[in-house]
Amino acid sequence: MTQQLLRTRQLLQAIASTPIEISQLPEQAAIELQTLLKQAGYNVGSIDGIVGDRTLAEFAEFKEAVWLSSGEDDPNRYVLGQSSFNKLIDMASTRIAPTTDEGIGAILLPVEFEEQTDNRVQPHRTCNTTSCFMVARFLGAEIDSDDAFWKIVNRFGDTTNHAVQTKALEAVGIRSRFRQDMGFSDIDESLLKGLPVVISIFHRGTLAEPRGGHVIVCIGRDADGENYIFHDPYGSLLNGYRGPATNGRSVRYSRKILTRRWLYARNNDRAAGWGRTFYGNSRE
Repeated sequence: MTQQLLRTRQLLQAIASTPIEISQLPEQAAIELQTLLKQAGYNVGSIDGIVGDRTLAEFAEFKEAVWLSSGEDDPNRYVLGQSSFNKLIDMASTRIAPTTDEGIGAILLPVEFEEQTDNRVQPHRTCNTTSCFMVARFLGAEIDSDDAFWKIVNRFGDTTNHAVQTKALEAVGIRSRFRQDMGFSDIDESLLKGLPVVISIFHRGTLAEPRGGHVIVCIGRDADGENYIFHDPYGSLLNGYRGPATNGRSVRYSRKILTRRWLYARNNDRAAGWGRTFYGNSRE
């Protein structure tokens, strides 16, 4: 997937010099362009996986964006101009850093941060709801806030229950799976697909004796894989959560910390982490 996205960037650079009608893009270019748009937070829909006039007509917000202009001769003919492609090129460049076939490279998904401490109900125990909401919103779920998502969660049970979160996500069209056997390779694989990962960590105690329970969202990693990038809705683990919750925006937690606080053995089994992987929006 990394190499595909690098090719996408090169493809966009090659065709960015003149406006191009979206429906006239080569099929593979259209598919990869749609991938970039989705990962930018635009729910562009799908017609056999191809971006086209009908697809964009279904999404008013994108039509109103400055990136998109309409042909003067036909108000229903949507084209992307050079500024549009430059925006998409920048997106591809910053999300996936150049890398070799042997390495994965740096990844940063454009997931919008949300804090849990301003939640109307149980702000100190709704990390699971706020974290799942961040990913649901990123994947195009039609839900306005984590408070609104909590109401859906509450219909199925308690916010801390992972099975309840699975049902609530399904209710807003988001397909996911909660697992208890994850490792770093699972996070890497998901990030390469452009999908964030929700993980459950011990956020209290020492590295030698971690305790507690907290849910955060992995949105990226550094090129060498020594640090992973998170939206932590409660703040920053690095300062013991002393400070504003916004300290948790794009915070980096090292592999060493995660090995102790995320990967842990139960019943003499191999060390494994709890987490939620996502499979997209079923309503697209």
